[in-house]
Amino acid sequence: APERFDILPLLVMTDGTIVTSSALVDGMVRVLAVSPDERFVAVAGEGDPIQIATLPDLARLTSLPRRARLVTWDPTRPGELVTTGTHVERWRLDTADPDRPLSGAHAIGLRDGVTSIDADSTRPDRLGIAFGPYGGTVDHDGLRSVEPGLVTAKSASLSGEVLTVVGIYGGTRYALPTLPRLGIFPWMAVRRMVTLDDGADLVVGYSWIGRVIGQRQETLDMREGYDLSAAPGRRFAVYVRQVDRMLVRVR
Repeated sequence: APERFDILPLLVMTDGTIVTSSALVDGMVRVLAVSPDERFVAVAGEGDPIQIATLPDLARLTSLPRRARLVTWDPTRPGELVTTGTHVERWRLDTADPDRPLSGAHAIGLRDGVTSIDADSTRPDRLGIAFGPYGGTVDHDGLRSVEPGLVTAKSASLSGEVLTVVGIYGGTRYALPTLPRLGIFPWMAVRRMVTLDDGADLVVGYSWIGRVIGQRQETLDMREGYDLSAAPGRRFAVYVRQVDRMLVRVR
Protein backbone atom coordinates (compact mmCIF):
# COMPACT_ATOMS: atom_id res chain seq x y z
CA ALA A 1 0.00 0.00 0.00
CA PRO A 2 1.30 3.54 -0.77
CA GLU A 3 1.16 4.66 2.86
CA ARG A 4 3.51 1.91 4.00
CA PHE A 5 7.26 2.52 4.03
CA ASP A 6 8.46 -1.06 4.52
CA ILE A 7 10.68 -2.18 1.64
CA LEU A 8 10.32 -5.93 1.15
CA PRO A 9 11.62 -8.48 -1.33
CA LEU A 10 8.77 -8.91 -3.83
CA LEU A 11 8.41 -11.53 -6.54
CA VAL A 12 5.74 -11.70 -9.20
CA MET A 13 5.38 -15.37 -10.06
CA THR A 14 4.57 -16.58 -13.58
CA ASP A 15 1.02 -17.42 -12.50
CA GLY A 16 0.49 -13.82 -11.35
CA THR A 17 0.76 -14.37 -7.59
CA ILE A 18 2.93 -12.02 -5.51
CA VAL A 19 5.30 -13.31 -2.83
CA THR A 20 6.94 -11.07 -0.20
CA SER A 21 9.18 -11.63 2.80
CA SER A 22 10.66 -9.35 5.44
CA ALA A 23 12.97 -11.98 6.93
CA LEU A 24 15.66 -12.21 4.24
CA VAL A 25 17.51 -8.89 4.29
CA ASP A 26 17.43 -5.41 5.81
CA GLY A 27 17.34 -2.05 4.07
CA MET A 28 17.00 -1.39 0.35
CA VAL A 29 16.27 -4.63 -1.47
CA ARG A 30 17.47 -5.97 -4.81
CA VAL A 31 15.99 -9.14 -6.29
CA LEU A 32 18.96 -10.20 -8.35
CA ALA A 33 18.06 -13.40 -10.20
CA VAL A 34 15.63 -16.32 -10.30
CA SER A 35 17.01 -19.76 -11.16
CA PRO A 36 15.96 -21.25 -14.54
CA ASP A 37 13.84 -23.94 -12.84
CA GLU A 38 12.19 -21.24 -10.67
CA ARG A 39 13.12 -23.07 -7.45
CA PHE A 40 15.53 -20.47 -6.04
CA VAL A 41 16.02 -16.71 -6.00
CA ALA A 42 19.01 -14.52 -5.12
CA VAL A 43 18.13 -11.49 -2.99
CA ALA A 44 20.38 -8.78 -1.54
CA GLY A 45 19.98 -5.88 0.86
CA GLU A 46 21.94 -2.65 1.00
CA GLY A 47 25.32 -3.72 2.37
CA ASP A 48 24.14 -7.27 3.08
CA PRO A 49 25.59 -10.39 1.45
CA ILE A 50 23.51 -11.99 -1.29
CA GLN A 51 21.01 -14.52 0.09
CA ILE A 52 19.77 -17.61 -1.76
CA ALA A 53 16.16 -18.45 -0.90
CA THR A 54 13.74 -21.15 -1.98
CA LEU A 55 10.59 -20.44 -3.98
CA PRO A 56 7.78 -19.78 -3.49
CA ASP A 57 8.13 -19.53 0.31
CA LEU A 58 11.35 -17.43 0.28
CA ALA A 59 12.95 -19.52 3.01
CA ARG A 60 16.64 -18.64 3.44
CA LEU A 61 18.90 -21.40 2.12
CA THR A 62 22.41 -19.92 2.21
CA SER A 63 24.48 -16.76 1.82
CA LEU A 64 27.09 -15.90 -0.78
CA PRO A 65 30.38 -14.27 0.31
CA ARG A 66 30.30 -10.49 0.74
CA ARG A 67 32.66 -10.09 -2.22
CA ALA A 68 29.78 -11.19 -4.49
CA ARG A 69 28.02 -8.10 -5.89
CA LEU A 70 26.00 -9.46 -8.82
CA VAL A 71 24.76 -12.95 -9.60
CA THR A 72 23.31 -14.83 -12.55
CA TRP A 73 22.27 -18.48 -12.95
CA ASP A 74 23.63 -20.89 -15.53
CA PRO A 75 20.65 -21.17 -17.94
CA THR A 76 21.31 -24.88 -18.61
CA ARG A 77 22.32 -25.95 -15.09
CA PRO A 78 19.75 -24.79 -12.52
CA GLY A 79 22.02 -25.66 -9.59
CA GLU A 80 24.94 -23.48 -10.71
CA LEU A 81 25.34 -19.73 -10.43
CA VAL A 82 27.99 -17.15 -11.25
CA THR A 83 28.87 -14.08 -9.19
CA THR A 84 30.95 -11.01 -9.95
CA GLY A 85 32.73 -8.47 -7.78
CA THR A 86 36.49 -8.24 -7.89
CA HIS A 87 36.37 -11.76 -9.36
CA VAL A 88 34.08 -13.83 -11.53
CA GLU A 89 33.31 -16.98 -9.57
CA ARG A 90 31.18 -20.01 -10.40
CA TRP A 91 29.29 -21.79 -7.59
CA ARG A 92 27.42 -25.06 -7.28
CA LEU A 93 24.34 -25.15 -5.07
CA ASP A 94 24.11 -28.42 -3.11
CA THR A 95 20.67 -28.59 -1.51
CA ALA A 96 21.39 -32.08 -0.18
CA ASP A 97 23.80 -30.63 2.38
CA PRO A 98 22.24 -27.52 3.96
CA ASP A 99 25.28 -26.95 6.19
CA ARG A 100 27.60 -26.59 3.18
CA PRO A 101 25.33 -25.66 0.29
CA LEU A 102 27.89 -23.81 -1.88
CA SER A 103 31.11 -24.97 -3.47
CA GLY A 104 33.31 -22.80 -5.70
CA ALA A 105 34.61 -24.04 -9.05
CA HIS A 106 36.94 -21.37 -10.42
CA ALA A 107 37.64 -17.65 -10.10
CA ILE A 108 38.84 -15.13 -12.71
CA GLY A 109 40.37 -11.85 -11.56
CA LEU A 110 38.48 -8.74 -12.65
CA ARG A 111 38.65 -4.97 -12.25
CA ASP A 112 36.16 -3.75 -9.67
CA GLY A 113 33.08 -1.71 -10.54
CA VAL A 114 30.98 -4.46 -12.15
CA THR A 115 27.55 -3.14 -13.13
CA SER A 116 26.08 -6.00 -15.19
CA ILE A 117 26.42 -9.71 -15.89
CA ASP A 118 24.52 -11.75 -18.49
CA ALA A 119 24.45 -15.39 -19.66
CA ASP A 120 23.06 -16.75 -22.92
CA SER A 121 21.46 -20.21 -23.07
CA THR A 122 23.20 -20.95 -26.40
CA ARG A 123 26.62 -20.68 -24.71
CA PRO A 124 26.17 -20.87 -20.92
CA ASP A 125 29.93 -21.08 -20.33
CA ARG A 126 30.27 -17.56 -21.77
CA LEU A 127 29.21 -14.48 -19.80
CA GLY A 128 28.78 -10.89 -20.91
CA ILE A 129 29.90 -8.28 -18.37
CA ALA A 130 30.02 -4.50 -18.00
CA PHE A 131 32.58 -3.09 -15.57
CA GLY A 132 33.85 0.46 -15.20
CA PRO A 133 34.42 1.87 -18.70
CA TYR A 134 34.78 -1.65 -20.14
CA GLY A 135 32.61 -4.36 -21.61
CA GLY A 136 33.59 -7.91 -22.44
CA THR A 137 33.11 -11.64 -22.13
CA VAL A 138 34.34 -14.23 -19.66
CA ASP A 139 34.66 -17.92 -20.48
CA HIS A 140 36.98 -20.79 -19.60
CA ASP A 141 39.73 -19.16 -21.68
CA GLY A 142 39.62 -16.04 -19.50
CA LEU A 143 38.55 -12.43 -19.95
CA ARG A 144 38.28 -10.55 -23.25
CA SER A 145 37.45 -6.88 -22.85
CA VAL A 146 37.07 -3.72 -24.90
CA GLU A 147 36.76 -0.04 -24.02
CA PRO A 148 33.71 1.10 -26.00
CA GLY A 149 34.76 4.75 -26.11
CA LEU A 150 31.20 6.11 -26.15
CA VAL A 151 30.13 4.17 -23.09
CA THR A 152 30.44 4.45 -19.35
CA ALA A 153 29.33 0.84 -19.18
CA LYS A 154 26.06 0.19 -17.35
CA SER A 155 24.74 -3.00 -18.92
CA ALA A 156 25.91 -5.90 -21.10
CA SER A 157 23.60 -8.22 -23.03
CA LEU A 158 24.45 -11.46 -24.86
CA SER A 159 22.41 -12.82 -27.76
CA GLY A 160 23.91 -15.66 -29.76
CA GLU A 161 27.17 -14.36 -31.24
CA VAL A 162 26.56 -10.69 -30.43
CA LEU A 163 27.54 -8.72 -27.31
CA THR A 164 25.92 -5.32 -26.73
CA VAL A 165 27.39 -2.92 -24.16
CA VAL A 166 25.34 0.17 -23.30
CA GLY A 167 25.69 3.08 -20.90
CA ILE A 168 25.47 6.81 -20.34
CA TYR A 169 26.82 7.87 -23.74
CA GLY A 170 25.29 5.27 -26.04
CA GLY A 171 26.37 1.73 -26.80
CA THR A 172 28.24 -0.60 -29.11
CA ARG A 173 27.63 -4.07 -30.54
CA TYR A 174 30.46 -6.59 -30.93
CA ALA A 175 30.82 -9.93 -32.71
CA LEU A 176 31.93 -12.90 -30.62
CA PRO A 177 34.34 -14.32 -29.75
CA THR A 178 37.02 -11.83 -30.87
CA LEU A 179 34.90 -8.67 -30.32
CA PRO A 180 35.28 -6.68 -33.55
CA ARG A 181 32.87 -3.71 -33.55
CA LEU A 182 29.58 -4.25 -35.43
CA GLY A 183 27.96 -0.86 -34.92
CA ILE A 184 26.80 1.87 -32.57
CA PHE A 185 23.74 1.59 -30.36
CA PRO A 186 22.28 5.11 -30.79
CA TRP A 187 20.17 5.72 -27.68
CA MET A 188 21.82 7.77 -24.95
CA ALA A 189 21.67 7.57 -21.14
CA VAL A 190 20.93 3.85 -20.93
CA ARG A 191 20.53 2.41 -17.44
CA ARG A 192 19.75 -1.26 -18.19
CA MET A 193 19.20 -3.49 -21.23
CA VAL A 194 18.08 -7.09 -21.81
CA THR A 195 17.73 -9.14 -25.00
CA LEU A 196 14.67 -11.39 -25.26
CA ASP A 197 14.47 -14.82 -26.87
CA ASP A 198 13.08 -13.32 -30.11
CA GLY A 199 16.07 -10.97 -30.47
CA ALA A 200 14.32 -7.78 -29.35
CA ASP A 201 16.32 -5.46 -27.08
CA LEU A 202 14.46 -3.79 -24.20
CA VAL A 203 16.14 -0.68 -22.83
CA VAL A 204 15.53 1.38 -19.68
CA GLY A 205 16.97 4.92 -19.72
CA TYR A 206 16.96 7.83 -17.32
CA SER A 207 13.93 9.43 -19.00
CA TRP A 208 12.39 6.72 -21.19
CA ILE A 209 11.81 2.99 -21.79
CA GLY A 210 12.27 1.65 -25.32
CA ARG A 211 12.57 -1.39 -27.56
CA VAL A 212 14.84 -2.18 -30.52
CA ILE A 213 13.90 -4.86 -33.09
CA GLY A 214 16.51 -5.12 -35.82
CA GLN A 215 17.19 -1.50 -36.81
CA ARG A 216 13.76 -0.24 -35.72
CA GLN A 217 13.60 1.74 -32.46
CA GLU A 218 10.38 2.28 -30.56
CA THR A 219 9.71 4.33 -27.43
CA LEU A 220 7.37 2.55 -25.01
CA ASP A 221 7.21 5.05 -22.14
CA MET A 222 8.55 8.57 -21.67
CA ARG A 223 9.02 8.21 -17.91
CA GLU A 224 12.22 7.33 -16.09
CA GLY A 225 12.86 3.61 -15.66
CA TYR A 226 14.12 2.39 -12.31
CA ASP A 227 15.20 -1.12 -13.26
CA LEU A 228 14.62 -3.88 -15.82
CA SER A 229 14.83 -7.67 -15.59
CA ALA A 230 14.13 -10.57 -17.94
CA ALA A 231 12.14 -13.59 -16.80
CA PRO A 232 13.77 -17.05 -16.93
CA GLY A 233 13.90 -18.14 -20.56
CA ARG A 234 13.71 -14.47 -21.64
CA ARG A 235 10.15 -14.83 -22.87
CA PHE A 236 9.29 -11.42 -21.44
CA ALA A 237 10.73 -8.75 -19.15
CA VAL A 238 9.44 -6.45 -16.45
CA TYR A 239 10.52 -2.92 -15.61
CA VAL A 240 9.76 -0.61 -12.71
CA ARG A 241 8.87 3.02 -13.41
CA GLN A 242 10.73 5.46 -11.19
CA VAL A 243 7.93 7.95 -10.43
CA ASP A 244 5.12 5.65 -9.30
CA ARG A 245 7.16 2.44 -8.90
CA MET A 246 4.64 0.66 -11.09
CA LEU A 247 5.68 -2.81 -12.28
CA VAL A 248 5.11 -3.26 -16.03
CA ARG A 249 5.39 -6.47 -18.05
CA VAL A 250 6.51 -6.09 -21.68
CA ARG A 251 7.54 -8.23 -24.64
